[in-house]
Amino acid sequence: MSQLPGYSWEPRPDDHIPGLDPVGAWLLGEGRDFEDAAIDRDRDGAHDFRSLAVIDENADPVKAIRDGDYVRVISGGPDAGLAELKQALKKDAGAGCRYFALPLRDRSFVDTARLEGPVDDAAWTAPKGIKSKKVVITGIIDHGINIAHARFQHAKRGSRVDFAWIQGVPASSVGGAPKVPFGREWTGPQITAAIAASGGDEMRALRQLDLVDFTRVGRDPLSNRVSHGTHVLDLAAGAAADDDGAVAHRIVAVDLPERVIEETSGGLIALCFIQALDYILRRARRISAELGRAVPVVLNFSLSRAGGPEGGKHIAARAMEALIAAHQEEVAAMGLPVVAPVEGGKARVEIVLPSGNRRQAQGHASTGQVKKGQATLSLPWRVQPGDRTPSYLEFWLPEDAQKLALTIGWPGSAAVSVPLAPGVPQVLYGPGGAVARVTLDTREDGVPRVFVALAPSDAGASGRRPAPAGIWQVALSATLPAGGRIDAHVLRDDTALGFAPRGRQSYLDRPDYARLGPDGDVLDVDPVPVGPVRRDGAFNGMAGGVSPLVVAGYRQREAADRPGAPGDWPALYAGAPAAGSSAKLSASGVSDRSRLHSGVLAAGSLSGSTIAMNGTSVAAPQMARAIAVALMSGASPTGPGRWQSLLMAPAGLDPARLGPGLLPTLSDADGPAAH
Repeated sequence: MSQLPGYSWEPRPDDHIPGLDPVGAWLLGEGRDFEDAAIDRDRDGAHDFRSLAVIDENADPVKAIRDGDYVRVISGGPDAGLAELKQALKKDAGAGCRYFALPLRDRSFVDTARLEGPVDDAAWTAPKGIKSKKVVITGIIDHGINIAHARFQHAKRGSRVDFAWIQGVPASSVGGAPKVPFGREWTGPQITAAIAASGGDEMRALRQLDLVDFTRVGRDPLSNRVSHGTHVLDLAAGAAADDDGAVAHRIVAVDLPERVIEETSGGLIALCFIQALDYILRRARRISAELGRAVPVVLNFSLSRAGGPEGGKHIAARAMEALIAAHQEEVAAMGLPVVAPVEGGKARVEIVLPSGNRRQAQGHASTGQVKKGQATLSLPWRVQPGDRTPSYLEFWLPEDAQKLALTIGWPGSAAVSVPLAPGVPQVLYGPGGAVARVTLDTREDGVPRVFVALAPSDAGASGRRPAPAGIWQVALSATLPAGGRIDAHVLRDDTALGFAPRGRQSYLDRPDYARLGPDGDVLDVDPVPVGPVRRDGAFNGMAGGVSPLVVAGYRQREAADRPGAPGDWPALYAGAPAAGSSAKLSASGVSDRSRLHSGVLAAGSLSGSTIAMNGTSVAAPQMARAIAVALMSGASPTGPGRWQSLLMAPAGLDPARLGPGLLPTLSDADGPAAH
C-alpha cells in the first residue's frame, strides 16, 4: 500500500510548551477549531481554554499548587492558541514549569489574582448537640451535586453540607472577597437559608444557589432526572431528614467544572482535582479546630482515568500522597487530639476510588514482561466515523527504555516512521490542515510517554477536514530492561452521562482479541495464550498509589444466589490491575443488582426521586459509607488490611478481580428504601 497523497509529518517546536499536558496541547493548538465548533460559547463569543495555570516544577509541583504559588496566563482574545500563549508565558514563567489548561470561562473568575494565593480560611459553627468524638467528614469530588437535596439535610439542624465549592459557576464577591480561586463557595448556613427561602420549591432553591440557570449558556446537570454527583453522594452519605445520628456525618463537597467532565479523557482533571482535595482537607481542619478534635476524613472520588504510569506516578496520585502527608503535619502542629488515628497517631484520611469501567472496552494493550532487548507493540487503532471528539492513544514505557521508534499508518496509507524527540512534537498535516499530533514527554515522575492525538472523524461546523475514520496502524518499538514492558491505553472519548452526544469511542481492533466465548457469551477473562489487547490492566490510572482504597464492582444477585459460580460475580466492565502490578483492589461493592437489572438505586437529581446507575462509580461510595459508619461507631483499625472486617469473603472469590472481599449491600436505613 502506498502513502496516501497530501499527508506528511512535520516538526513543530515553535509553538510547543514543555510541561503542558498533551490533551491540553491538542485542544489549545491543532485541535482548537474542532473544539470551538463543538462547545457552547458565552453570549460575548468567548471560549473556554484560553488560560493556563503555571507552576514551577523545580520545586514540588503539588506543594506549589497547594500553597497557591502559581499564576494564570491569558493570551487576550477568543482566537488565542498555543503560539499566543507561549508568547505570553515569556513574561510570566521560566523554564522547568508545568502547565495546566484551565477549562473555565472568564465568568468563573472574580479576580485573576486569586490564583496567586491558596484557598482562604472560612468560619464554621458546630450544630447544637453534636458529639465531637463521633463526627466524620465525607468529602466528595464529583459533578452535578445537588447540595440542597433532602438526603443531605437534617429537618431541625439544617444542612449537613458544611462547605461546597462549585468550581465552574460564575464567581461572586457578594459577602466579601471570594475564598476560592474560581467558581463559588457555599456554606451550610447559606444552603439552609436558600432552602428556607424557597418555600419548599427545590428548583427555586437551586436557582438561588446558582446551580440551575436556563438563561446561561451551558448545561445544567441538575435539570436532568439523574446527576452523577447527587447519586454518588447519596450512596456515600445520604440519610433521612429525621436521622439524628446522621448529624455527626458532615459533608464537604466539590463540584468540578463542566468541561472537565465532558472531556472524558481525563486530560483536564489534574489541576481541578488537586485544588479540590486541598480544599476539602483545609475545610476539614477548620471543622476540627472548632470541635477541638482532629476528625477523620473519608473522601470519595468516583471518576477515573484510563491509562497512566505504574506505581502511583500520575500527578493526581502523587498529589493524594503529598496532600495527606501535609494535612497530617498541619493537624499535628495544631496540637489537637486525633479521633481514630492511623499509624503513628496521625490524622486519618481515607480516599476511596473506583477501579474503572473499561475492562471490555478494548482499550488496553501490553507486550507483557519481556526479556531484555527489543520489544514492539503493534496496534490497529479503529477510529469510528461520526466522532466529533478527538481520539487519544498513549504508550507508557520503563524509565530506562531506549531507542524508541514509532510508525503510524492512517487509513489508505502504508505506515511511515515518525521521529520522536522530547520538546519537538510531530504534526501530521493533510489537505485540510492538522490531523494528528505526536509528543514524547517524561513529565510523570520521569516515566516516558508517547502520546498520539487525532482530530475528530466528524469535523462538525469547524470548516476543517476531519481525520480519516477506519484503522490507524500504530506500532512502538523500544529496547527494554529485563522484565520491562510497553503498555498502551486508548483514552475515553465517548459522551459523559447527561451531555449531548458527541463522542464515539475508538478502540483497538486486533483480530486475535476474542470478545465472545464458545457459547456466544461475553468473555470476562483473557484467554490463554493472551494477545496484546487485554482486559486485565484496564485500570484507573489515578489509583496506583499507596493510600487510596480501590473498589471494583460485583453483581448482587449472582453473588447471593450462585455461591458455586464465583466467575459470575464480578461486573463485566469492572477494571482490575494487570498481573504483577503494584496496584491492588481493596474491595468490591455492588454495582449491579443482577446481570439483567443494571445499576444500584440511589437519589435522583431532585429530592424524593430514586434512580438506578451502574459502574464502579457507585460501588466506591458504598465503601466510603461503610468506613464512615464504622468510624462513627468508634472503629480505629490500622494497616493495609484495616477495613477487611467490613467485607464478606465467600469461598472461591478471585482477589485479582474482586479484592479480598465483597462489601455487603446497603441496609434499608442507608439505601433507597429510606428515600
